[in-house]
Amino acid sequence: MARRESRAPYTDPKDVIAGLLAAYFTAGDDAPERLHAELSRPGLSSIGRVEGAALFPLPDGVDPAPERLRRAGMWLVRNGTDRRAVLVGLLLLEATARRADIPVLRMMGLLPDFTESVVRTIAGITGTTADLVWLAERAGAERRGYVIRALVDRADPMARRWLLRNALSDFGPGGNEFALRIAEVTRLADALVAVDRDDRLRDQAIGLMLRMTRHDDYGTVIDRYRDARRVFALIAAETTWMAPTSERCAELAAVVEELRTGASACLDWARGEREEILERLLVVLRSPAWTRTLDEAERDAGSETSYSGWRARWARAVLAIGHDGTMAGAIGNPLRRFEIRITLPIPPRSGVFGGVETRVLIDGRPIIADLFHQGAAEPPEKLLLRGELRATEEPRRVRLAEAWCTEGCCGGLYVTIVREGDEVVWRDWERQSGAGLAEEFRFAAPEYDREIARAEADHGWEWPARTLARLVNAAVLEDPTILGRWNCSVDWIGAVLGEYDVARIWLLDDSGEYSDQFGYGLHAEVEDLEGQARSVIEAFRVAHPRKMLEYQRSRLE
Repeated sequence: MARRESRAPYTDPKDVIAGLLAAYFTAGDDAPERLHAELSRPGLSSIGRVEGAALFPLPDGVDPAPERLRRAGMWLVRNGTDRRAVLVGLLLLEATARRADIPVLRMMGLLPDFTESVVRTIAGITGTTADLVWLAERAGAERRGYVIRALVDRADPMARRWLLRNALSDFGPGGNEFALRIAEVTRLADALVAVDRDDRLRDQAIGLMLRMTRHDDYGTVIDRYRDARRVFALIAAETTWMAPTSERCAELAAVVEELRTGASACLDWARGEREEILERLLVVLRSPAWTRTLDEAERDAGSETSYSGWRARWARAVLAIGHDGTMAGAIGNPLRRFEIRITLPIPPRSGVFGGVETRVLIDGRPIIADLFHQGAAEPPEKLLLRGELRATEEPRRVRLAEAWCTEGCCGGLYVTIVREGDEVVWRDWERQSGAGLAEEFRFAAPEYDREIARAEADHGWEWPARTLARLVNAAVLEDPTILGRWNCSVDWIGAVLGEYDVARIWLLDDSGEYSDQFGYGLHAEVEDLEGQARSVIEAFRVAHPRKMLEYQRSRLE
């Protein structure tokens, strides 16, 4: 029997680095190249990513003078040829750097691996707001958030002026919380009043408000922004002089949709206040100048596969809906008690996308947003494609929303749907906290059934990749043997706006002790989406899906 090789015990990278620093600083000589050689040894690959850690504590009795720490750190930063050594040099500088070191630090901050540590170092030196702004305007988009956070923490007049016009960014997890901090630190509402006709400031305000309504990182925060109603009113009042662009059309349409069906509709509005804001926005967006902008965006986009063209069509669809939630000019009672709205994650200029939601309005009240703040409503593929909202005499427990982090962490929102004679009843609401749940709701069954049928048949909101994903999904749901013959099942089939022309298929191979996930992307063939979906299903029928996936991967490569 072959002898199993023993593995070396795990050593915390902090302990490794602390030991090397202790050995260096207790030595009599002052040769930073020796420290660099130790930090660059191949055998120390376990150090890995040390950026973001605090300065590693040195053993008792090892307390070098700050100037010695600084000299070693600057030598490693200026002369380092190994990423690990440079990172340790930056860590040594975090508490010891001087203003004279800033030119070198600014240059290092432009390198993605070092931005976070450089920002902490510069932020620790007084009077460096201008240097942080310099770095924010030059750092890559994926690292810019570090600098913006430092400017928010500083919040001096120069920082606030810059943030008011430049702070919108992809902040990553926690971005909605950070957007809230920016709005508060910059005194956004007061700035909108004080600064007259500044398009860039207004664009930032729109983007920050939309960002606060996103459900990432444990839910929306718009209800915690004290000036939310005031800022929405100021945005609506000032759209009359803003120059129409395709981006502004989409973002303001997203504001309209949010005020109709999202968490913002549930703010503590005065009577008629929200309706007045919606009226002002719609008057502007439906005016000739703004509708011409949408026309031009569709025409210039040309192809059906264009995101900008699809976005313009989406904005037009939002503007075609009346205040009461019905299509403009629709026949029938506009005061329906039950309505389904599919809402789309049109992003502000930061490019942050959320998910498609199936929102439910009861007497115009966005019931899911009102009752559940921890996550978004379920997508239509779960609630409509599978017929989850249909009412039968057999009660059905349906999950309407799931927490951003997962249901197992922060719960979900459930309701029981049942048909009782000529009425449909939504009852027995459940969520993790269990407090303050909604009352029972009853709907006239014929009207309820018509609304469900309308929503299930309405695919006008889809973009091509989402349509392809729906067609494939519907086929495997209708005939479980398509994947079942290979002991496979669906994990997720869908598409996101961040990958506009790609449908993603993720499957589970259940033949082993544990399910094995595999998947790939399909580029949507707009000319014949139904034919493409049939080809995918036929491939699944005749061979194990892994074979088809391997072929597709080779084609894409």
